[in-house]
Amino acid sequence: MKPATTLGAAAFLAASWTWCIGMFLPVLLIEDFGAWAWVAFAAPNVVGAGAVGLIRSPESARRAVHDHADAVRLFSAVTIAFHLFFVGRIAPMMGVPDGGLGPAGQSAAVLAVAIAAALALARLRRRGAWAAAATMTIALSVLAMALMSVMSDGRALAPAPATGAHPARQILWVAPALALGFLCCPHLDATLLRTRRDTPGRSGDAAFILGFGVLFLGLITLTLLYARAFLPGGWLNYWIGLHFVAQSVFTIAAHLRARIDPGVGPPAHPRPIEAALFVLGAGLGLAWPVSEFRLGYDLFLFAYAVPFPAYVWIVMVPRRASRGRRVAAWLTATLIASPIFAVGYLTPIWPLVALAVGVVLAAPIVESRLGRGVESTR
Repeated sequence: MKPATTLGAAAFLAASWTWCIGMFLPVLLIEDFGAWAWVAFAAPNVVGAGAVGLIRSPESARRAVHDHADAVRLFSAVTIAFHLFFVGRIAPMMGVPDGGLGPAGQSAAVLAVAIAAALALARLRRRGAWAAAATMTIALSVLAMALMSVMSDGRALAPAPATGAHPARQILWVAPALALGFLCCPHLDATLLRTRRDTPGRSGDAAFILGFGVLFLGLITLTLLYARAFLPGGWLNYWIGLHFVAQSVFTIAAHLRARIDPGVGPPAHPRPIEAALFVLGAGLGLAWPVSEFRLGYDLFLFAYAVPFPAYVWIVMVPRRASRGRRVAAWLTATLIASPIFAVGYLTPIWPLVALAVGVVLAAPIVESRLGRGVESTR
């Protein structure tokens, strides 16, 4: 494979994985725990996403989507809905003049533009066109940072604060959830799996290493510079919206594209539950109270903290147990861990967050013990 193709695949990976999580969760973690929380966020994120290309072969990536099609389909649907919510609700917070539309009208206009752009982008078929679009998206993010700095005389970009609302050591209770989520969730992402399928051998390895170890790492490092802008007294410059919208549009389009490809993604036409999620995301993007933005954001984020990583850990990781037993263990662990995590993260009682992760990690062991006990009685 030519170096240009590898670079294009790396750009695609970086842009498709720079979600509203990568762009904004570090801001919230820095607000809670200070700048060192960024390390707990970034390390497993880069390693987990990059590992998809290093531990999976093209055939393994193809089988993952085939064998877990429903989970991959749901993962993409929730991801699209999350971005529709994020784009709609972040718009009134950017300080952009609404031209008399009001917050709701402004959100509707931004959502309409984002959806139209994503649908148009998703129609691209050639790999080179996607590589060019990804490169342009990353360039827009860099341009946004430059404009933020210039238009605010440097005040919009500043080093993240060393301390947050909670003692920095409390991040140790949240770090296990970050590690579990970022190490597992990439294995449900159709855009990453598709890229692994289409870039075999050393070229594929290089694309994942460069895409996540350099380009994506650089993009999430930007959060260390603009996190302070969202804190009390920060200087928020509306050019950050260019970064948020551009990356969100590309991510939505990449997941829509994965649906269209019958070799990797699910059918082009969404199922009722997927369509409902799309409508829910857009509806919340228009109607959710801006003052409660973080609560809505955290509720979407919850899917990537418990159900999805639990599925990868309990169902996708090869084990001797039957598929039915593994799915039952996943459902049970999710039902037990979910309220524990929710109370721990939202209250907050941080040790409960780590306890929820422990429930998920222990589920295969418990299932194995119980499964052997049931079989021995037959």
